[in-house]
Amino acid sequence: MAGEGTARAEAERRVGSRTSSGWRLGEVLRVNGTGSFHDASRGNGDAQERCIVHVASPEVERSLPLRAEFQRGAWAAARLEHPRACVPIDESTTAEGLPSIAWPLPAGKPLASFVAEGGGLSRDDALRVLEHTLDVLEAAHATSVIHGAIDPWAVWQTPRRSARVLFFAFPPGVRDPALYDPHGLVALRRDAYQAPELAEEGEPATEASDLYALAMAVACAMVGPLPARLGRSLALEKLLVLGVEDALAAVLALALSLSPADRYASAIAMLKDVRRVMAGEAPRLEASGESGGPFNASFTGESTSSIVLDLRTREKAAARARVLAQTARGSSPSGSQAKGNAFLFVTMVFIVACAAWAVWRERQEEERAQELAPSSEVQRTSSPVTSPASP
Repeated sequence: MAGEGTARAEAERRVGSRTSSGWRLGEVLRVNGTGSFHDASRGNGDAQERCIVHVASPEVERSLPLRAEFQRGAWAAARLEHPRACVPIDESTTAEGLPSIAWPLPAGKPLASFVAEGGGLSRDDALRVLEHTLDVLEAAHATSVIHGAIDPWAVWQTPRRSARVLFFAFPPGVRDPALYDPHGLVALRRDAYQAPELAEEGEPATEASDLYALAMAVACAMVGPLPARLGRSLALEKLLVLGVEDALAAVLALALSLSPADRYASAIAMLKDVRRVMAGEAPRLEASGESGGPFNASFTGESTSSIVLDLRTREKAAARARVLAQTARGSSPSGSQAKGNAFLFVTMVFIVACAAWAVWRERQEEERAQELAPSSEVQRTSSPVTSPASP
């Protein structure tokens, strides 16, 4: 498989060319093991259309199974008929004969924009993105369609704070190990958003891996890019540092559990917890493990196999922290208060100094005027006065 630099260079050379269906390939948006993604257009003026064209890599084109998986997986999204699921526009080939899929270009921006900017997706926007995307995934999973390629480019936020999901990658049936090729597209699509069982163990994509990828994409949109190997634990630690409420962090933590059995049992289960958090209620955190029921474990870092926050323990700790903060605030000023007091003191000194300077300047002007007044009077009395000549 070609390196990312070589793959991007090959994708850049395609800019300006057209596919067999008339799409003109423009800017390279991204490159991964499955191919390149281009901003594309067709037509002129008011009739111009825009889309994202996914061009398969040469590795995909040379393999009949991979090529079939590339095409069937994309068109599986057309079965959903969900208003927030983007379905392919058409299928074509490039001038080189590489297969390509044209996807709609949603209004707004992908979560990848937030990741590139170092985070910034707000808590409320994150909950809305989770709610809308999980609604799409539940509809997909109910028809045996696994997304299989969720990352910050596959989820877009519209100007109205809704979400759109595109780039479905897996056809129905991939959950059957007998039909799964461990050297297939999932092996080419290795990134920080893949669940551990996909990236490290070569397992097939499942509903649980979709939930893991979505939680990681949303977490990175909130805190910024993270390394692949430590992304899961760093994401949760950064969420806590940023002050993201425990309920939302707990939902993301359960979806980011290492073992699929420790994650949510389904997209609808995670969706219900997201809606509970949006309503100000505590999530139930029901995992799909054999134990059943709410699954709460302490947050202990990378050492535990499932990083899930114990809400009750953390709520008590937060209450104690608030009491200590109020006590400290009453006895001595905090750092921010000290800075504010220092700024106020400097401002007052500056104002007093300016007033004193203005008074001193005014007195100087008055004294100078008094000194000049007698000499001016003498000059007026000593000067001769000439009368106008008589006619």
